[in-house]
Amino acid sequence: MFSFFNRSGKIKQSINEQAMADIRRLVAASRNGDLKTRVNVDAYEGDLAEVMNSINAILDETTGPISSQSVALQKMADGDLSHRIMVDFKGDHSQVKDALNRIANLAELAMKEIHRLVEASRIGDLKSRADARSFAAIGERL
Repeated sequence: MFSFFNRSGKIKQSINEQAMADIRRLVAASRNGDLKTRVNVDAYEGDLAEVMNSINAILDETTGPISSQSVALQKMADGDLSHRIMVDFKGDHSQVKDALNRIANLAELAMKEIHRLVEASRIGDLKSRADARSFAAIGERL
């Protein structure tokens, strides 16, 4: 078993300095929006390698959902309101995915309703109205 401590009970300075430098580098990268930076686990041994590998795993588990969410938002921004996130996520990531998919559903329904109303107006049917029932989540505000 690898020990972080020397005989006097103090953390081994050289390991601490390298680990802290790598952790500071990850934090700086994260603050700058770079979630792809990882620790080179090969530079460590034993428990410290496991700790650094775990830090990398935390980042991996975060960037997967963020990437899917980013793709979905970019597609919506580009006008593709049919895109949905189909990957299963857990916890907070699942809540964000579900919210993005609901927004996409509402936006797609709204665009279809707008197109229907524009077409009705184009052919002279000025009695057509939006169907608020189609928008249960926001229907009261329509």
